[in-house]
Amino acid sequence: MKRILTGTESFEKLIEGDYFYVDKTMFIKELLENKGEVTLITRPRRFGKTLNMSMLKSFFDVRSDNKTMFGSLNIMRHKDIVEKRMNKYPVVSFTMKNVELLTYKESIETIRILVSELYQQNLYVYESDRLNAQQKKRFHKYFSEEATDAEMRLSLSFLTQCLYAYHQKRAIILMDEYDAPIANALQEGYYQDMIKFMRSFMGSAFKSNDYLEFGVLTGVQRVSKEGMVSSFNNPNGLICQV
Repeated sequence: MKRILTGTESFEKLIEGDYFYVDKTMFIKELLENKGEVTLITRPRRFGKTLNMSMLKSFFDVRSDNKTMFGSLNIMRHKDIVEKRMNKYPVVSFTMKNVELLTYKESIETIRILVSELYQQNLYVYESDRLNAQQKKRFHKYFSEEATDAEMRLSLSFLTQCLYAYHQKRAIILMDEYDAPIANALQEGYYQDMIKFMRSFMGSAFKSNDYLEFGVLTGVQRVSKEGMVSSFNNPNGLICQV
């Protein structure tokens, strides 16, 4: 009998450890059939959103070969999806759940660190000969935490541009708990400053980004029909049958 592992948010850890896993891989098919450039998943906490995001990364990430990991899971019955989509895209995956600080400055510094970690995960792009000198200069500023606040607003969109230059494939962006810094800013009294930042940070990545294949966001607050992020206000809401 398989063991039950509680508290983990890692799809890879569950599968490779041979723990009990409720098969939610048909979410991949539903997501692709939804045909939205950006999908927003709003659910209560502890609903499994982060685990699903981990599963998406394992399925799509071009730097992995995970056919064995997915084994006999339901999505593998759909040969067309597996052959055309599995491990075919550069994936930018990160969480905003720890961006809950007392001041706007502290929050931006935390986001700067998160962005630096993203760029460090993709140093192979910087070390290749597929970026021009100007692109390498900008890339270096991001992974060395030297980017200005203004440059930080464009950090995700620029990373997708660099990934496209290397892979000749548009990127998938997975942003978990996008709403954490917004909700915290409202509580701590710097909501307007954070909204101005997030409007550009998210808008440049998810709206009119030629290097984006599609994006998925999770959170509790709704973005659509809200004035808080007017540069990004039309995600598709997805209700997943699991």
